[in-house]
Amino acid sequence: MKQIVSHIFQSFLVLLHQNKIDEWTSNQIWNKLNLSEDEKQRINQQQLYRLLRKLVRQGHLVKNIHYENPRLSTFFETESMSIIRKKFELEIVNNDSEKIRFKTNELKEKQKIYENQIKASGQVLIDFPELKTEILRRRNQLLQDIERMRAYNDFLKSLI
Repeated sequence: MKQIVSHIFQSFLVLLHQNKIDEWTSNQIWNKLNLSEDEKQRINQQQLYRLLRKLVRQGHLVKNIHYENPRLSTFFETESMSIIRKKFELEIVNNDSEKIRFKTNELKEKQKIYENQIKASGQVLIDFPELKTEILRRRNQLLQDIERMRAYNDFLKSLI
């Protein structure tokens, strides 16, 4: 099977790595994918169905069709699914490191925003001295959040 560059495929590989598909409906597979609310779109669901059909055609999955209600049809793995797991095992590791890099960059950007807010709080304090308590509380919260982000980011970097 040729490498497919899509988030659904990558999520499916992670699912395969962690589970064995045994009497799962396509809806159960969809629900077990680790997708954010934004990623749970109809187009991604259609990509999953195409992927499942392709795996059935190639003999990696068997589909037991429920004739009264096709939505209740179930999938089973064949022995050749282990080939897929081995072939893409390295890809899962790479995908995880890519996710970690993405997350660390995301945290750095968020940290910069918080630091800029802390700098701006000095001017806000001058402009609105009557809100001093609330401003200082918010500033301290931002400082704590930055510290947590730094610790989390350092831990993520240690995983790479």
